[in-house]
Amino acid sequence: MLATEKSRATLRGLRLKTMQVVSETSLPKDFPESVSKEFLPFTIYSMIGATSTAAMLFLSTQSLFVALGGSQSQAQLAAAAYTWVLKDGIGQLGGILFASRYGGYFDEDIKKWRFFAMSSLNLSILIEIMTLKFPHLFLLLASTANMMKNICFLMAAASRA
Repeated sequence: MLATEKSRATLRGLRLKTMQVVSETSLPKDFPESVSKEFLPFTIYSMIGATSTAAMLFLSTQSLFVALGGSQSQAQLAAAAYTWVLKDGIGQLGGILFASRYGGYFDEDIKKWRFFAMSSLNLSILIEIMTLKFPHLFLLLASTANMMKNICFLMAAASRA
């Protein structure tokens, strides 16, 4: 009985730590005092909309792969579509994590961040080209490149003004 209580306490602690990391990553600093009361419902509806859009994009990507590769099996095409969507998802997650960690510093030195954005874009293009040489590393290379592109666009937009 004692071991069960200990494992429940461990799970509770893990759940609290996970919730803390998620809230620090996805919510504004000093939430809820720093935003209006409409912020949380808006964010929840936005997340539902983004998830729905991602699902539709997945289906459309899979349709494109099916239309493109008539001679390949449905399983191969589905695997290619899943890999493509996973690449995009990992790239988006990387952009979110980068923004949550460094977003507060973008105003300090705009030229530095703008230069970093363009360097990130150029390097991401090079990494994408490398997938031709290393197709067995497609998911790793393409996800990394996509992450760097997302970081580039985020920093370029933030430093544009």
